[in-house]
Amino acid sequence: MTEKDKHIGDLLERFFDGKTSNAEERELYSFFHKEDIPEELQPYKPVFEYFENDIKSEPVRNTIPARIIKNNHRRKWLAIAAAAASVLALLLIKSLIMNRVDTFNPYEGSYIVKNREKIEDLKMIEAEDRAIQLKMDMKEKELAAITHLPEKKLQEYSEMDRKIENMINSGL
Repeated sequence: MTEKDKHIGDLLERFFDGKTSNAEERELYSFFHKEDIPEELQPYKPVFEYFENDIKSEPVRNTIPARIIKNNHRRKWLAIAAAAASVLALLLIKSLIMNRVDTFNPYEGSYIVKNREKIEDLKMIEAEDRAIQLKMDMKEKELAAITHLPEKKLQEYSEMDRKIENMINSGL
């Protein structure tokens, strides 16, 4: 095999990989247009004759080559995968932000005034708040007891009425 034949072999390989330039393809067409083609390259002659002559006479179809469809299909799935990965990344970031362990102290920056003295110590403020809450709970219970007092008295009077009625009916 001569250097020219090796060069043509390399061009053929690049041609079928779709990596040849227009000038290189013209070189292949002119090479296979000749009559004295080496025996090992003879199988490619009909291919280039077809490309040079018959392909021009074929009607143009409105079909999309399978390679393009395959690439579009692959591109579609790649876009879906990228979107899914983006959503997962956003959810991960959100969960990391939302699950941060920040200690929130509602009393931070607060103060109270007790006996004309300003108190800014958070532990004292929290203790004072708990004491006030306990006092409020006790007052609410007292209020509930007072508001239910008339019901209890009414029940007692009703019970006394029944006893008196029973005594009258029994002859006393």
